[in-house]
Amino acid sequence: MKFNREWLEAWLQNPTTIRPGGVMYAKAIKASADKTADTIDTGKLTPHVKLGKADSAAAADALMKLGADLNLVQKGAFKNGSPGPMAKMLFSKLRGCSSCHSAKGGDGGRSGPELGDAGSRLQPDFMVAYINNPQKFDPHIWMPTLGLTDADVQKLTGYLLTLKHTEAQ
Repeated sequence: MKFNREWLEAWLQNPTTIRPGGVMYAKAIKASADKTADTIDTGKLTPHVKLGKADSAAAADALMKLGADLNLVQKGAFKNGSPGPMAKMLFSKLRGCSSCHSAKGGDGGRSGPELGDAGSRLQPDFMVAYINNPQKFDPHIWMPTLGLTDADVQKLTGYLLTLKHTEAQ
């Protein structure tokens, strides 16, 4: 319900960085030498295993079935409209998304996942549901519930769908 199957299968064959500090971000943080900023201790990260073509297809099939019975994502929640000229500004300035997420592909997000390939990676209805209420998916997630209007959620989702960085795959 979260990933696009084609992306997931390709990623399982050649995993790339989505979160700079991995899923357990706080466990990979270390103070910089000059104590002015935190950095990622890449030595504490476990690289994701690469799967062969047949194994990645089987794993993708199994993973795509997870969560379907939880009713977390409403089919048709994304209205498939154009994001409009304000959508990028909503992401980068007005709603604070760029504080945690990067829209540029290749080196992970900040504390949240990189979104430079969100249009290839994530299903639109999942994005709408997650932006509206991330705690519904994980009550301990750092992403806040922002109380955005449906129009802003639709614009942000539309913008994220335009992000299809594929060089890292």
